[in-house]
Amino acid sequence: MAYLLVLVVAAAVGAGVYVFTLRQPPVGPPSAPAEQDPAGGGVADPGLVGPYVPVVAASTDWESRLTSALGLVIAVIVGAVTLAASTYLAFAVVGKLVHRFTG
Repeated sequence: MAYLLVLVVAAAVGAGVYVFTLRQPPVGPPSAPAEQDPAGGGVADPGLVGPYVPVVAASTDWESRLTSALGLVIAVIVGAVTLAASTYLAFAVVGKLVHRFTG
């Protein structure tokens, strides 16, 4: 039951961040005239250190999506185990300190 609650909360936070990101104004390239980067890496932006490379929305195949989903699941599991272990160790140390001082 606790795992389901964590999953539901994580999904709700993810959906909230997704909706929040959709409502942000779009960020585009600067309105200054574009100059080609001499290295050929994209359009040079005078306000940035490197060249501006526009991101193109491309469709992904099922293998890429499945790999991404599996990576997300692994990251969530590793994060949960790390959080649980660090919380356990912190409370164990505090418990030993309290036990030592109280006799």
